[in-house]
Order: sequence, then C-alpha cells, then structure tokens
Amino acid sequence: MFRAIKFYKYLDKSRFEVDFITHGAAGRFARAVLDDSLLREVDPAPSIHRVPTIIPHDLLPAVRARVRRRRAPMPTETRKAAGDEPQSAPRPHRSVPRTLYRWFALSVYFPDHLFLWGWFAAFRLLWLHARRHYDLVYTTSFPESAHLAGLMLRAFGVRWVVDYRYGGPLWIKEVVGFRKPSLRERIDHRYQRFVLRRADQVITQSERIRADFCSVFALDPARVLVISSGFDEADFDATAVPDAPFPKRAHEVHLLHVGTLEGVADRERLEILAALNALGEQLRQRGRTLVLHAVGSPLFGEAERLKAPHVAYRAHGVIVHRQIPAYLLAADCCLLSTWTTSNGGVKGFIPSKLWEYLRSGRPIVATGPKDEVWTIVEDAGVGLQLELDGGRRDLAVALADDLLDRLRTRKPLAASVQRYSWQSRAQSLEDLFVRTVDGPRTAPC
Repeated sequence: MFRAIKFYKYLDKSRFEVDFITHGAAGRFARAVLDDSLLREVDPAPSIHRVPTIIPHDLLPAVRARVRRRRAPMPTETRKAAGDEPQSAPRPHRSVPRTLYRWFALSVYFPDHLFLWGWFAAFRLLWLHARRHYDLVYTTSFPESAHLAGLMLRAFGVRWVVDYRYGGPLWIKEVVGFRKPSLRERIDHRYQRFVLRRADQVITQSERIRADFCSVFALDPARVLVISSGFDEADFDATAVPDAPFPKRAHEVHLLHVGTLEGVADRERLEILAALNALGEQLRQRGRTLVLHAVGSPLFGEAERLKAPHVAYRAHGVIVHRQIPAYLLAADCCLLSTWTTSNGGVKGFIPSKLWEYLRSGRPIVATGPKDEVWTIVEDAGVGLQLELDGGRRDLAVALADDLLDRLRTRKPLAASVQRYSWQSRAQSLEDLFVRTVDGPRTAPC
C-alpha cells in the first residue's frame, strides 16, 4: 500500500482518477501500526474499497486449538476426585494432522493463502467497472492473488499494468511454510507466466528481475520497465522532521537499521553480528563506541548480543513511517544487507529502505554481494563494504578508519540521488500509464 499511495500522491490528478481496492479487517492485521498520515498528505483523497479478507490459514489453526481445548483432559486432581483415573493410551502420531494440512494447503491455497480475498477483490472490481468504466487496472504483488483482479478486467478489454515488487513464484518456494513439491512449483510458474504475458505492461524493481523475467518467461523486453521504490522529499523537509529520537554523546557512532533483515539466513545473520563486533572493537580502540539502533523488527536475540560486547544495541520497535526521517537524520550511518540466503539466494533484491538511506546522505555500511544495489550506493559516494570474513582484523581496521573519515568529511548529496524520489518514480509510472492507455493493444501471449 505504501508504494501505491506514494505513486498516487504525485500523479497528475487532472489526468487520472484513481480507485483503490485493498484488504479489509482481518485478525492478522489487528496489531498492525496504523499510519493515517499517508492518506492525509494526498489530495484529493482517493476512493478506497476494502474487500472482506478471509484467510483460512489463520482461521483453521484457531478452530483446531479451540477443539483441542474442549477435548483437553481434566487436571489429575479433578479426575481422581471424580473417580476417573487416567488410562494409559498410545499417543497419536503428531505429524498426521500436519501432513494432512500440508496437502490441503498445497492443493487449495492457489495462487496463495490470500486467494479468497483475491477473488473477492476481482469480483468487486468487475462490479465497479460496470459502473465506472475503467481505462486501466494496475495490480501489485505480494500477494499473487492481487493479480486475479487484473486477469478479470483484462478479459473484459481493460488495459492492464502488473507490478512485481519481488520475484513472485520465481522466488517463493513455500506455501504457508510448506516447501512446494515440483508439481505445485510448475503450476505456480505457469500462473506467473500467464499473468506476465497477459498484461499489457510489466513493472519490476530491478534490472536483474527484469532480465530474469524476460529470460524465464520469454517476455518482450519492450513490455518490461524497471520502476523501483523511492523516497519522498517532503518527508525530509526540515519543518516536518522532529528532534532526534534518541540521545547522542560525542564519542558514539550511531549505526541505524530500519525494517527487517530480509532474506538473511541465521548463519549470515550471526556473521553480520560478528563483523559489526569487530568493527566496534576497532572503533573502541579509537575512542569511539558503536551503537546499533534497530527500528522495526529485532535484529538479534539477547543471547546473540552477548557475543558482541563491542556493540551497544538499542531496539526501538515498530514505528509509523513519518517518524523514520528523524531516525535517519539523527544517525551517523546506516546498515544495509542484500543477503538473500534464507530463500535460495535470489538475485535482484533491492531493499526499499535503500532509497531513504540514500536521501539521508549518511554513509551506508552495506553487506552482501556487490550487485546492482552496491553499484547504486557506490555511485552516490556513500558505500562502505562490511565483509563477512570470519574475523579478519585487517578488514575491520580498514572499515573503521574509512567510516571515521567519512564522518569527519561529510559530503553533500550526489546529484544521482534525486532520480530516486517518489516524484520521479511517479512521473515514470504516469508516462507508462499514458502509453498503455493510448498505445496499440498488446496481443495476449
């Protein structure tokens, strides 16, 4: 939703009238952080249609737990008082219910576990189209079920732009935690191919994803455009940014990580902590203290942090997005990982936090393969590589010296950074929408 609302903010409203279809209330969203400012900052307010969000994967375990509670035996004391001594009986094989549910999920949850919402959204959109006569439908995933609405309207002649914010089934190898068998994987790939080849235009997040889509699904490269996420310059306006959200002392170096360590397996996560500890040790020898701030998900457990005595860890929990610029501008540098080892080492992953890191102008301590992300960071002149080296002291020494040098000689933003603003991204999307609506219809593949 964040990507879509930022696009909408900078679209030319004299040319586009936009309706949003999104999820309705659901148990899994009950504890989500609500950021009303995202809608307050756009004008005019769009029409928002919330579709019932029934998720069997959330409901079935709850029903099963309730049944188990009802069938749970009485406490021993109660049974003895009632003269009902427990009889020894063989314990049921615990894997049977899980095996049955696995086959149920792999057979029914298609294209994913949000399929009911996807079909509700598709039919709601068809009903709205009968009244509104849409010129274009734009769908974005995750989830894959979001593209059912695009397939529905495409069948009725509406132009369709499909936006993949990740690799889709080409990357995802599991369904609700269950590994896909080869048959299910082939079916999901066929679905993705059908979506990509039926759409008039395709958007990806990176050049690598674009190349993979064209190669694997035999797409015409002219129909695939890269439009990454971005930053909003208005978020960094001095009048909009509050005071520093955490205290700072002169001898401290504050390293900030926002969000989660997406795609990082446990091995690499612990290696990142070890590399940061080595960096912290070198900074301490230079009279500085490394303070690592985690905004969003926790990065490391308490037991793990004990193994990094040279890193002072501060967890800030989940915050609303409008507070992030204050953290970025208060930090001295930012931590960025592009490791994707937890899901098979996919290629072309670009963390959305990258763009706001760049706008902050702070040095970016990056770890991961030197791919497209590293090229962007290096071109902006803010990249520092954190090697997962197994404890090589020379690399930690070099990184500590480079980081302190960057902090002493902070440079203005590189000219390239403005290309990554949401205003620039929205202009690219607007041009694509106009070409799609006004251009010749793409023949279904």
